[in-house]
Amino acid sequence: MNIKKKVLALAVLSALSTSAMAADPTNAEIMQMMKEMKEEMADLKKENENLKGEVSDVATSVEQVADATDEAIKAQVKLSNKTTIGGYGELHYNNLRDRKGDANKDEIDFHRFVLFVNHEFNDRMRFVSELEIEHSFSGDSDEDSPGKVELEQAYIQYDLTKKTSLLGGLFLTPVGILNETHEPPTFYGVEEETGILNYDKIQENDTIDLTDLENFAPGVPLTMDVTHNDGSKDIIMTNHTYNAQQIDWYKAGSALNLIKEENS
Repeated sequence: MNIKKKVLALAVLSALSTSAMAADPTNAEIMQMMKEMKEEMADLKKENENLKGEVSDVATSVEQVADATDEAIKAQVKLSNKTTIGGYGELHYNNLRDRKGDANKDEIDFHRFVLFVNHEFNDRMRFVSELEIEHSFSGDSDEDSPGKVELEQAYIQYDLTKKTSLLGGLFLTPVGILNETHEPPTFYGVEEETGILNYDKIQENDTIDLTDLENFAPGVPLTMDVTHNDGSKDIIMTNHTYNAQQIDWYKAGSALNLIKEENS
């Protein structure tokens, strides 16, 4: 009986020892588990990258659809707005004092009102027109009114290429200083198309002085004092085409002087 109890006790102890050994994995088993976890993490990372790519593709598709929709809307708007209306006007106030006092001027004048009506038939052919009213109203003759109404331009333009077009109708020939620069604010002088008369103010033996060269800068007009033989003066605002580098040359006396100053 005692022998059976001892055998049973040994069997129980052996089973407990085996269970304890099974609960503690070996180093090899631990390494295998870590390897499997690493592989699972790599798979998860790959799946995550794939999901990011799919999200990016969806975002790109949405953006492309939005761009296509925007272009379609613009094209539809363009088709529905083939006729355009525009224009410009000039209102002048003159307060002038004649040197002799007999030709003073103090007046407001709606110098001109210009209306544009254009129509685009397609991408290559269009109609352009320009109607002008000067000095508010027009009379039967120049004695009755200084104003006039005239159709300045009315023509069809057809594009042969991106750089070549055919024009047919009434239009200003783009030749000469006035025809190329006659619309505000690009015309010369105070009055449109009459600024060129400033040249007539300069007479033989006049003394000319540019009074504000200290403010000489690109795009900034210069004031020119013209002193005549009889002591009278005319003041003319002049435009110039000097750039910043050319102005530096002028202030230094020459380009060589400027180079010498910069290297000294």
